[in-house]
Amino acid sequence: MAIFSKNTVHSILFLILVFCNVTGLLLMLNVEYLAMVFVIVYIGAIAVLFLFVVMMLNLKLIDRHDSLFKYLPVGGLISSLLLLELSFLYDNYATDSILNSNFRQPFQDNYVDWLSMLIKSTNIQDLGQIMYTYYFIPFILSSLILLIAMVGSITLTLNDNVRSPKRQAFHVQINRKISDSISLIK
Repeated sequence: MAIFSKNTVHSILFLILVFCNVTGLLLMLNVEYLAMVFVIVYIGAIAVLFLFVVMMLNLKLIDRHDSLFKYLPVGGLISSLLLLELSFLYDNYATDSILNSNFRQPFQDNYVDWLSMLIKSTNIQDLGQIMYTYYFIPFILSSLILLIAMVGSITLTLNDNVRSPKRQAFHVQINRKISDSISLIK
């Protein structure tokens, strides 16, 4: 949907959704630090930058006259090559090949699970402990800089056209009289 969406803002929102899905996959693999860096760098910086650039450029909907069939041969070739490579990988690891049986066998006897011996807390707990105790001043300063950048970009994209029919005059609505708002039609 990020590729085929006609609206650029919707396309960027789908891109942010893809980044969130990758973050969820990284969290399921117990790689919390990379997941957090992925959220901060890709979602927090790059995708929001794309969104603000599109908002500032005020791009309209682009009518795409390109058909899907134009790109079908190249896409079919690339996807068939990918499926062929995946089938070769599956065949190599599914059968008892030299890599599976002879190479791993001597190392399985001496295997020690060092990770279970070392882990007393998670990566996120360690990172939070360091970030919020030793480096809390740079962390707060960087968050304030990002907040100022966000407010500045929203201010730049705000349209100050007073004649716009979408704007409401709140002072006129609040200061109206009841006798002016109700009228009898005969």
